[in-house]
Amino acid sequence: MWRRSLIVVIYFVPLIASATTIDFYFETYPPWLMLNPPSTAMTGIAVEEVTEMMRRAKWEFTIEHTSQASSYEHVRNNITGCSFPVFRHEAKATLYTWVMPMAEENWVAYGRSDDHRNPKNLAELKPYVIGSYLKAGSGTELAARGFNIEFSARDEDNPNLLINKRLDYWITTEIHGDYMIQQLGLQKKITKQFVVFRRGLNLMCNLNMDKKLVETMSAIFKEMELDGTNEKILNKYKLSPP
Repeated sequence: MWRRSLIVVIYFVPLIASATTIDFYFETYPPWLMLNPPSTAMTGIAVEEVTEMMRRAKWEFTIEHTSQASSYEHVRNNITGCSFPVFRHEAKATLYTWVMPMAEENWVAYGRSDDHRNPKNLAELKPYVIGSYLKAGSGTELAARGFNIEFSARDEDNPNLLINKRLDYWITTEIHGDYMIQQLGLQKKITKQFVVFRRGLNLMCNLNMDKKLVETMSAIFKEMELDGTNEKILNKYKLSPP
């Protein structure tokens, strides 16, 4: 007779002095991070996840709103600096410490609803102008592979550039792309073409950050995954049907 065994996995969280302060640098990337003017308050998936992580670690933390390009420099120059969510690509891989993928995301190609070319895969986009934004990992990788990438200052500009035919296609993460399209009321003008790839979104930290800090954040995040905290946060920002 077989007996079912209960295996309990416990993630050990190393003890770190409570005086620890982590400095986060976030770009505007709805719904991961959003500004709510005229208030300076920041909300979003990333804000809630790191806030909960720091609460469990009993650490102090700061969040500074910046561009993605600037966030790379801030993190490189601050031994307790981190940024999230960041796509890990080879050009940056050895310059930072990467804390396990904290989310899995589809990168999706979007096109105009009235465009009947209907590409089915990435290779078919080679002749066309593809929208990305400055320092975006996906755009940087595709440009290195010979794709014609047009880098805007912000990813939020790309939906309008697409419908105004300044771009042929736009590649971005699915949660972000769907959110922006709905917020701009462009559901009837922009459609998904296909999933380009699925990759992890990482917490990127300073290369020389104390390993105990990195291990602690990784352990706490795993704990948040197991107890359903991350799923609850993500569900708060799921889009309503169009």
